Amino acid sequence: HLDWNDLTDAAVRTLDQLGVAQTAVLGVSSGYPVAYRLAQRHPGRTSHLMLFGASPKPGPRLTALIQEGLHHLHRADPAAQARTHQAERLVALLTNPAAAAHDLLMRAAAKVLLQHLLAAPHDPLKAYIRDRGALLLQQPLPYGGISGVPALVGVGAYDTTTTVADNRAVAATIRGATFAVFDNCDHLLHMERDADFATLITRFLRSDPTALRGCTTEVLP
Repeated sequence: HLDWNDLTDAAVRTLDQLGVAQTAVLGVSSGYPVAYRLAQRHPGRTSHLMLFGASPKPGPRLTALIQEGLHHLHRADPAAQARTHQAERLVALLTNPAAAAHDLLMRAAAKVLLQHLLAAPHDPLKAYIRDRGALLLQQPLPYGGISGVPALVGVGAYDTTTTVADNRAVAATIRGATFAVFDNCDHLLHMERDADFATLITRFLRSDPTALRGCTTEVLP
């Protein structure tokens, strides 16, 4: 029964309890709506904002799967074979199987995600809906935009869950945001190109303009 505002308030209370006056904020995929709201409401407490895999709203395929999951949420968990099928459906939606057919790291990341989903004791689709999926239908991108916070928005070139256009649309709501596109990866870019992911973040935090191979960046108005 929690919404994005509740989760954002919980993040702020955590910072208060830890005595953290200002921090860099990183939000990946369904974590981005909380990170965005934290920076929007508390720009003075946000030294840098970094978002990856962001979208103004879920795409048609993800929306349909979430709605299907909501419809079956209160039914008993299916048998093991059906749970495996649900996990494979989630992985196929959250990754790009067509691009992965030609890229070992993309296939490896998808396999890790599948193993993670299968390790859970319950139906992975229902778990996804309860954990975060249903919230994605409730305005993940708030109105009003952000200004006064250095921001980086990044996406994999083959991301079909939150496309390059989706991420650019989110970046466009943040004044002066840096927009980055990683080659040869999809929605799991932080797993597929983890070293480059860390390097880009480090350079951004240090205001280092050095170009990163396999990643194009631009500063939006």
